[in-house]
Amino acid sequence: MSYRSRSNVVLMVVMTLLGCSKRDDQVRFVRSKEYGSRSCWFDRSGTFSAFLVLAQDGRVVVPYPVSSRCMVDGDYTSNAEALLHHLNAVELLDSYGALKKILPSVIVSNSIKSDQPAPSPNSKVYYFNAQVTEIRYYYKGVYALKFVNSMVDTGISFDRLLEMSADEREKLRTAYEN
Repeated sequence: MSYRSRSNVVLMVVMTLLGCSKRDDQVRFVRSKEYGSRSCWFDRSGTFSAFLVLAQDGRVVVPYPVSSRCMVDGDYTSNAEALLHHLNAVELLDSYGALKKILPSVIVSNSIKSDQPAPSPNSKVYYFNAQVTEIRYYYKGVYALKFVNSMVDTGISFDRLLEMSADEREKLRTAYEN
């Protein structure tokens, strides 16, 4: 083994022992500006995957995606406050009727319109992955749903998702991803 190879191995061992090395699949904390990046919303195969909170008002349902890979770090009193401030960082539009096929008894709207319902503490949370097309809309990430690969009820409420630590979110995501 060459000196260079040995030093790289030693460096990796030291970083791992110090806790400096994170696996790629761990939930990571990012700055506000980075929360809308592809790395927070897409898996390695290029599939949009996130937690999906459905806000409902009568027959109208509005999907609010929450990153399953990233949490916002910054001047917030809690992870819940950070999530609430960045709830509309990414928008999902049901342009092709992909959600309507799964939820035929409701009217699927979007949160771009200002008068839409917001999630309540007891709103259902789903693990969601889909094929999407990116749409340029001012400064936001807006995606049109082409096809929903899976949408699984996690059995938790939006209130519980707000309380979760990064480790808890990672466990929840990996339970549905694998």
